[in-house]
Amino acid sequence: MKTVPFLILALLLGLGAVMLYRAPVRRYVVACERATQVTCDLEQATAVSTQRWHVPLGSDASAIVRVVPQRRGTARVFLYIESAAGAIFAAEFEGADASAAAGTAAAQLNRVLRASTPAVARVEVAPPPLFRWIAWGALGAMGLLVLAGYREVQSRARAA
Repeated sequence: MKTVPFLILALLLGLGAVMLYRAPVRRYVVACERATQVTCDLEQATAVSTQRWHVPLGSDASAIVRVVPQRRGTARVFLYIESAAGAIFAAEFEGADASAAAGTAAAQLNRVLRASTPAVARVEVAPPPLFRWIAWGALGAMGLLVLAGYREVQSRARAA
């Protein structure tokens, strides 16, 4: 009966590992083209799948950066493509230079979206791999703590 909490914790650690492997976005790609019509191809790649969207836009489209402050930690930085139809999420920027990188990407896309001649722009955004390593390290540390607790409970049970 004393091992049940450790089995539950081990199950949660396993689910955490699956989530860390499958869930995080590994890359965003935003490719906009102005030919006879303005269109953008959006791509979001995870470890398991890649989702793609082809979005036709009006001539009034523009790329904007939205910075969302958080209670704790750094603000989240998002890139949106806005047109008369509404705002479309394109990418999230992470890292120390997220605001600057998002501003540069928005400027590059706006040159194409506002151009009077045919033009193409492609922006790729990938989160820093350091975040993934930190998350896996924290999960490993939690696993070691669960294992140490389990061994301690087992050694006390043997001694009693």
